[in-house]
Amino acid sequence: MNNNYKHSNTTQNKGDENMKNKPTMNTLKTLLFILLFTLSVSAQVTVEEATQTALLYKEPIETIDLEPNHRVTVGADRYWPIEIKRMREIMFIAPIHTETGELAEENQWTQIMKTHYLANFFSTNNAVRSYFQSSKRFGQDKQALFEEGKGELIFYEGQINTTLPSMAPLQQLLDEGMDQAEKLRYDSIDATSAITKINTPDDVLTSFNKIQAVFNAEEALINKGKEINQKVSELDKEVVQARSEGKISDGVATALLQVTSPLSDNYIPREDTLRENRNTVLDFFNSLDSKVDDFKTVLKNRVDVPEEEQQRNQVINQLNEYSTTLTNISEESHDVPQRYLDDENFDSIYEETIQIITESQAKCSPEEELSTCLQAKENYQEIETNIAILEEVLEGYTPCVEGQTRTCTVNGEQGTQECIGGQWTTCRVVEELSTINWRMIALLSLLIIALIAYKYKDQIFQPTEEQEEQEGEQYGDFWK
Repeated sequence: MNNNYKHSNTTQNKGDENMKNKPTMNTLKTLLFILLFTLSVSAQVTVEEATQTALLYKEPIETIDLEPNHRVTVGADRYWPIEIKRMREIMFIAPIHTETGELAEENQWTQIMKTHYLANFFSTNNAVRSYFQSSKRFGQDKQALFEEGKGELIFYEGQINTTLPSMAPLQQLLDEGMDQAEKLRYDSIDATSAITKINTPDDVLTSFNKIQAVFNAEEALINKGKEINQKVSELDKEVVQARSEGKISDGVATALLQVTSPLSDNYIPREDTLRENRNTVLDFFNSLDSKVDDFKTVLKNRVDVPEEEQQRNQVINQLNEYSTTLTNISEESHDVPQRYLDDENFDSIYEETIQIITESQAKCSPEEELSTCLQAKENYQEIETNIAILEEVLEGYTPCVEGQTRTCTVNGEQGTQECIGGQWTTCRVVEELSTINWRMIALLSLLIIALIAYKYKDQIFQPTEEQEEQEGEQYGDFWK
């Protein structure tokens, strides 16, 4: 009986463990949601693909940009706001749906264009962004200054036996100034964050309110600073008067004047900065609606262009983009030594790519059929491959230091290169003389000596008359 119970209990425990290991319905739903979300994200249209759609509405002399690189969300939909520019000026914004890759519905244009145009304004306007940073520092510095000044005034107030009428009001103003400075600091931080996150139509109004808060807070702080200036002037006069009457010692009077001196400031430069930036930002907001209306008009006219002309313009625009890229590459190559470019076959690849683009552009001339122009797309891959090679060549160049040397190899033999004029010389191999080479030199030297001896043998081996007479006397007729 007990054994059966144990067996049953063990079986039940195993069943409970198996149930614990099985995924619950909520877990399955969560996994399914993650899977669907991942698939939806992976199916999103890239900015490069969105740009291809925008090319349909771009004229050949215009360029494409996206600053900042972000997507605008309207309701449940997201869009790439592709800028079409002419001479650095935005002509219109082409909103491309991130799921379909198609142009947004016309009733969505206003919100998308307004959102991105405002984001573009703050992203490209360094002066305005710098202003908000300076406002934060201005508030932070004033808060610290007023706090320190009030603390020192309280300290010296306890060192004197007379009442200075302006002392308490000045301390009250410093309290108010600290509060206003702290507000400006926090408002500046909020505005700085807001202008970098303009991605929805709601962000337009939010950023406007936060920016206005900064302008109002700084104006209030400047006005409070002016009140402090006035009260500091009054207190200084009271300190001087009390010292002259002997109510305050010279030491305490001097210390008080040193405390109040930094509390007084010239706010005119800060007022000018505030006024300039406020006008710049508010003027932009005031013109935002009319500017967006202009964008919509231009885009509407481009959309009404016949489809065949749009397709032709798309190819022409893409070829022009390639041509512009090559022009930039050519300008960059001017800073690279020609010897390096020759070694990498740079000029040959560049000329080949130019020729391909030129021939492709000829296929899209007005007299050619659209089908002929579309054939130019077949050259895109070769053009892009060559451009990538050229860019890699330029990126791979590293300028050398004058007089620097390095080892190199030519035909398996080690040599050296020297940096002259910012570029490496040709690899120079210095051959070491082997034992065989030394033997050849020795044999050659002996041969030369032998030839010289043979040529001058009569002079070397023929005895002079005096030598013959001396030898005759010594050896008699031996030589005869």
